[in-house]
Amino acid sequence: MVAKKMNQPKSTNKKAHLNTQYNAAALNPVKKPMSLRYSPMTTEERRHKIAQEAYLRAEKRGFNPDGQMQDWLEAEAKIDALQMQHSRN
Repeated sequence: MVAKKMNQPKSTNKKAHLNTQYNAAALNPVKKPMSLRYSPMTTEERRHKIAQEAYLRAEKRGFNPDGQMQDWLEAEAKIDALQMQHSRN
């Protein structure tokens, strides 16, 4: 009596399989997970980042009180520019 082999996998053409996967990927691009997508900063997050940047600027110039407003304005411009750059990508 000859034993039958059951549930034997069919031979697959790997190249055809890869082409199918590639074509499917081209037609249906993978969406980024929510954690990797751009999300705008809240007002509080923006203020915090500006404050951090302004502090670093003040530290670089020796915490001279005459430049506090300029530090804040430059930090604000930098953070806003970075946010605009990220929102375009």
